[in-house]
Amino acid sequence: PFSAQDQQTVMLTFDDGTLDHYENVLPVLQQQAVPALFYISSAKLDQPGYLTRRQIQDLEQAGYGIGSHSHTHRRLDHLYVSTMREELARSRIILADVSGRAPDAFAPPGGFYSPALQTVAREQGFTFFRTMRWGYNRNFDPMDIEVLPMTARWGEVFLALALRNQYEALLRSCYGLKNVVRTWLPTSYTQQLRSYVCGNRAASEVDGHETGFGHARSL
Repeated sequence: PFSAQDQQTVMLTFDDGTLDHYENVLPVLQQQAVPALFYISSAKLDQPGYLTRRQIQDLEQAGYGIGSHSHTHRRLDHLYVSTMREELARSRIILADVSGRAPDAFAPPGGFYSPALQTVAREQGFTFFRTMRWGYNRNFDPMDIEVLPMTARWGEVFLALALRNQYEALLRSCYGLKNVVRTWLPTSYTQQLRSYVCGNRAASEVDGHETGFGHARSL
């Protein structure tokens, strides 16, 4: 993680640990010298279409962060606390075995979380908890980190507005409404909606490959 002098740092975060992060994203990050953190679901390691242990080691050796995205990529906020603990603990142990150190950053699959999950994450040794809640982290809370979420269809528009600091209230409200809809609608409906809004990269699991554009020490 970053120190006080990095408060204006922008960091890209990539969720799910898919193979394209290594083959397509890594060369661009290295070319542009942009800091990034990859959130990995440990059960997916070495599976077709996902990162291998060796590739994760390569990412870390290249200077990029590795965080936990749970073990099985299940939606966690509705599970028993004991199951939350198992998911986070198992992921942290496996990733520590891969990289040589336990990750200190966690991001819940799909962005679904609850105060109970944040408490479990803290108990398991995580000191950074990245949400999918829209915001600039003006009042930075390491256990409630905001992001500027990116999508295939509207990402460039949202990013341009965010960089110009325009329409913050509108963007925050729109994304907040989206999260309310996702929380209460069945997954099949939200996937169809996401497919239209986000383009063809909509996901087959909880919420797809999420990408966050973070500001002010966002992880």
